[in-house]
Amino acid sequence: RHVNQQICQAAKKASLGLLEKFELGDISVQKEFCYAADIVRGIWEFVNNDSFYEATIGSGEAYPISYWLDLCFGFYNIDWRDKVVF
Repeated sequence: RHVNQQICQAAKKASLGLLEKFELGDISVQKEFCYAADIVRGIWEFVNNDSFYEATIGSGEAYPISYWLDLCFGFYNIDWRDKVVF
């Protein structure tokens, strides 16, 4: 499973009192968090284009995984530092 989904599920479990600890690796890794519909729109444009070229689809903005932890656990007013082990 993708780390974004793992973090979301861990935050939800923590809010329900079902999570004691959650193990993660390096949270300083930079990731792009994109809106799926925008990515699909970009893919659709590539597929329906008459010319061929190489490109990358993304937001162009990267954030550390710790930012996602802040957002997900913050939604439930939980300090992720109390739940995450490395």
